[in-house]
Amino acid sequence: MSKKTGFNKKLLISLLAVALLLIGLYTFFGSNGLMEVLRRKNMEKDLNSELADIKQQNLELRAKIWSLKNRMFEVERLAREQLFLIKPGEKVYLVKELEE
Repeated sequence: MSKKTGFNKKLLISLLAVALLLIGLYTFFGSNGLMEVLRRKNMEKDLNSELADIKQQNLELRAKIWSLKNRMFEVERLAREQLFLIKPGEKVYLVKELEE
């Protein structure tokens, strides 16, 4: 084997190694590489969790809306608790707690 053939073989192997390294780096860190895929899967998991929470809140709010539309005692309870409203003729007693 001549020196030139040995050099060409080493050069070819070196170029193939560099090409494989670049392909590997692009596969892991490229715009659609493994790292990006993992990041997007993690983001999808977070968004699905957030969506489930929002759906649960939505169900609770719908139940509250139904209750307010169909149960007058619920409206009355909220008016008493949050707005401190009373019926005509009622008296309100405020109890002050003693400090120890």
